[in-house]
Amino acid sequence: MKNESTGLSKYAFSASLIFIALIYLPVNYFDTLKFDDIDLINRVHSTHQTFSWYEIFLEKNAVQYYRPLLEILSHLDYSLWGLSAAAWHLTNYILHILNAILVYLIASRWFSNEKMKSALASMAMLFFALNPMTCESVAWISGRSDLAGTFFSLFAIWGYFLKSRIRFFVVPTAILAGLLCKENALAVIPLIVLINMLSGLINKRSQKLIWRECLIWSGIVLIPLFVYIS
Repeated sequence: MKNESTGLSKYAFSASLIFIALIYLPVNYFDTLKFDDIDLINRVHSTHQTFSWYEIFLEKNAVQYYRPLLEILSHLDYSLWGLSAAAWHLTNYILHILNAILVYLIASRWFSNEKMKSALASMAMLFFALNPMTCESVAWISGRSDLAGTFFSLFAIWGYFLKSRIRFFVVPTAILAGLLCKENALAVIPLIVLINMLSGLINKRSQKLIWRECLIWSGIVLIPLFVYIS
């Protein structure tokens, strides 16, 4: 019975992931779309030869928003694929698949029923990945900022659940990376503190310990914010 449950769990995740991949597969065959950021592609094309991976972090007025890591991802795309719009869409596609997997990994931490854990986490992954609001971010090159910011935000939440002390490095680093892709990664800062509080309540820790841990995590997640605004 245990082996059967394990097999069903693996099947739920694999089937859900394949379904998500197939649903979004057509975006890899798109040419440049009306709402793609053509100015970004042209700017990357014209500045690639003189692009400095270091100076981009110092030039806060180089573009409308301060998103240097997003700019680097665009230059990496150009280095690999040149002006192939389909390949740029492929990067969005891969990021969305990775985000879906991270949602699965995070969701599986919250379910204690071993037999249903994978099925419930797979359902959460499907709700996230197939949400109509995510379609534009995946289909348009201009939506890269949403996908990249979401990736690092989810990675920070996943890092929180790591058992070793490396999580105290992973979480703030991932938050900073998310902020350097899009400003809405700020939302993960209070979310980490809230998750820590809920984890303490679920595990029936003392209120004193819960508040102490929340204060510690508040300090940790505020570090990348101070670095970002400095």
